[in-house]
Amino acid sequence: LPLWLDEYQTGTASWVRAILKNSYDRAEGAKKDFGNSPREFLSSVIVSGIATSTEPQTRSRFAHIQVSSKKRTANHYEWFQANSHEFYQLGRFLLRNRKDFVASALAAMRSWVSSTAMHGVDDRARMVHGLAYAGFHAACEVFNVGIDLKYWTWLVEHCKRGAAEIQESVSVDMFWRELLNALESGAFGQSPWERRQ
Repeated sequence: LPLWLDEYQTGTASWVRAILKNSYDRAEGAKKDFGNSPREFLSSVIVSGIATSTEPQTRSRFAHIQVSSKKRTANHYEWFQANSHEFYQLGRFLLRNRKDFVASALAAMRSWVSSTAMHGVDDRARMVHGLAYAGFHAACEVFNVGIDLKYWTWLVEHCKRGAAEIQESVSVDMFWRELLNALESGAFGQSPWERRQ
């Protein structure tokens, strides 16, 4: 089962951000070791909170889905609080029907990855958003709920926008890094007069 981390904030400790980045590919050092030898990471992570990570590396590893307060049809807080003790049944039902869930999720993932709509989208963004789609698709099939095809269209656009934002952020970061490296190595001259040339 995935590890749920709630209340994500932009000021989250660096070791927590390292867990989020490294848990994507189960890299060593993905768990806080408190000075002991690194521990094996056996789960994936679901992150929820009110803040979106400002780090492109983190954003590119997870699907970020926000619910706009302007687009909510009503405030369901009281309903969620009153019924939260029953939510475990959703997970239990999926676990009891995991064979069907996994078969459906794998088929949906293959469909997503090979879709022409994903042409030109980098592999990481395709996989991260494809996993969100495959899980939702499989859950709808297991729960016998109709799947709105608008969700596919929306998620494809969301995936493309997210990948473009991350690429833009990485490109700007690389530009400034290269510029500062060039300045440090003297590529623009040593004196202010040489730099004006």
